[in-house]
Amino acid sequence: MSNFLDIINKQRKKTKEKIFKGTFLDYLALVKENPDMAKSSHKRLYDVIIGKGVTEMSDEDPRKRKIFDADSVRIYDYFDAEFFGMENVIEKLMRFMHGAALRGEESRQILLLMGPVGAGKSALTEHIKSALDGEKYFHLEGDPQRGEPLQLLPRSLRKEFEQLLSVKIDGDLSPIARWQLLNDYKGKYENFPVVQTSFSQRGRRGIASVPPMDANSQDVSVLIGSEDISKLDTFCLYYFESIGIPILGRIQSPGALEGGDVVWIDERTVAIGEGYRSNAEGIRQFKTLLGQHVDKVITVPLPHWTGPADCLHLMSNISPIDHDLYLVYSRLLPVSFRQYLLDCQIKLIEVPDEEYESMGCNVLAVAPRKVIMIEGNLITQKRLETEGVDVHTYNGTEISIKGSGGPTCLTRPFLRSAE
Repeated sequence: MSNFLDIINKQRKKTKEKIFKGTFLDYLALVKENPDMAKSSHKRLYDVIIGKGVTEMSDEDPRKRKIFDADSVRIYDYFDAEFFGMENVIEKLMRFMHGAALRGEESRQILLLMGPVGAGKSALTEHIKSALDGEKYFHLEGDPQRGEPLQLLPRSLRKEFEQLLSVKIDGDLSPIARWQLLNDYKGKYENFPVVQTSFSQRGRRGIASVPPMDANSQDVSVLIGSEDISKLDTFCLYYFESIGIPILGRIQSPGALEGGDVVWIDERTVAIGEGYRSNAEGIRQFKTLLGQHVDKVITVPLPHWTGPADCLHLMSNISPIDHDLYLVYSRLLPVSFRQYLLDCQIKLIEVPDEEYESMGCNVLAVAPRKVIMIEGNLITQKRLETEGVDVHTYNGTEISIKGSGGPTCLTRPFLRSAE
């Protein structure tokens, strides 16, 4: 029994001794000594595979003449024991990785493996992922995105440090790391702690697979593991605190309430859509949290429309443009709520049927009568401009139409201009 414990303790001590933990200044000293510590993910993966060994197939090898003609063929030891007859495919793959490792155009591209069922695409992908498993890397302590420590450097100093360290510095701090820098370390990035960890498929650290699934019900657990993501509330609270936004509380399960269902009619009146995304319990909790801050909470029943999988909110059917001007799709509004708006002396601009599916009703007001909308909804745009609305458009084919999220879905205004 004692022998078992000795082995365990020896391994634990050995592992502990190898784990780095220090300040950003300590990390800079390590990078100065070995710039590869801050290499890109593409170069890291390429170096691991190349490090296993590469051999040139001999001209005397009969396989070269029979299978590859006179082409130069390299055998990568990392793949050699697992894959047979795929040398050309693997060579193309490694050329792509090499270009990406050199920060070429490939580093900004997505690599697609195409082929019939059973061609080995999944097996090859899994094997490539395994190359990084256990490899060590450094990141900012407490940062949920495990950001590269060199991102702490302000842009005004990056060129100088790139020359000093012989590295390329890309990217920016995550919102959480930025909040920590400003509040916990008072802007002194040299004191920010840096830790060392390892890539892990099992731990969802730096490596992940995202299986095909319904675009309307993506499960983030494939990326972060089966963790309680409500813990992210802590980081959200930090950020809101830093920008002066008070937090009254949160909606607890079984309550559900989504921002797209909340429409403020005025400073003391709010309308909330009740449907598949926001339920009665969520609305009840909302009323309790706001208490004396509001005079009236109007529950607006939403239609079934195309079913629970559809991303339908109250703001899918109504967009406030000014205190007395709303853009609406009346076909999906309850008669009582539509009449309420009219009784409040609010003028309604109707979205035509042919522009509803292209999110003509999803319009973001950045100021009274100044809006952002998806381009192409010409009838709706003309109707808005006729009412004196300043309309700005953007190409939403990819980010909005395919993702079922217009400008109001992509934003959450905290404070709007009064001008």
